Amino acid sequence: MRTGVSAAFARQRHKLLALTNEELLRLNLEAEPFVDLLLAVVPRCRPRLAQLSRLPDFPPSSLADLKDYALILREANQRCTSTASAPPPHTKRNNMARARKLRTTFIADVEALTRRNLIDAGFLTSLAGAQSKRDLGYDLAILVQKLRAAWPTITGRSAVSRRELTEATQLSRLLLDGDKHPHTDDDSSRVDALSLRDRAFTLARRNYDHLQRAARYLFPTEADALLPAPYAAARVREAQ
Repeated sequence: MRTGVSAAFARQRHKLLALTNEELLRLNLEAEPFVDLLLAVVPRCRPRLAQLSRLPDFPPSSLADLKDYALILREANQRCTSTASAPPPHTKRNNMARARKLRTTFIADVEALTRRNLIDAGFLTSLAGAQSKRDLGYDLAILVQKLRAAWPTITGRSAVSRRELTEATQLSRLLLDGDKHPHTDDDSSRVDALSLRDRAFTLARRNYDHLQRAARYLFPTEADALLPAPYAAARVREAQ
């Protein structure tokens, strides 16, 4: 896991593992839009935290916990996707070509968004280049991180799609892992990722629903704008 996700997992590990199979909710909506929603809600609700915390059953850590669950859910979902659909080793050359194309597309999009004051392109100077696999993998990881962080602001204004960000994340991992390939392991990695995804989704939904109820009680005219219905923000899908 990446550093931020590892820290989130360490903080929430006891809650994640305490869930029984009977308590788990299966992910039944698109994960990435739901995660984007959670990460947008946290800063939006932070100015109201003092008021929310006055409620007797509202833990002050709720917003921080929600961010942790979102990060863990994103990581687990990306692992599920990569272990299920990672390309076979013979496509390495195609992977490099596709990664270079995505890198060029993302940089052009960041530069265009910067001209509209929607994102800061200063980080582009830290990119490593597109010659080696590791440099290319590193650049993709940085570009995806920055675009995801800005997603609530650039949604509908960016030429980049969520599908491309997910694809770039998978390619970045393949390039950074070198010759190691997900299919050399048994299916346990996917089973573990599916379990973690369901656990993170369960805690995220519980937390979000509780936050919605609290907001509707304290801010009835603003609650729906602060915390939109998850199924309006993320497409419902058949649970896998």
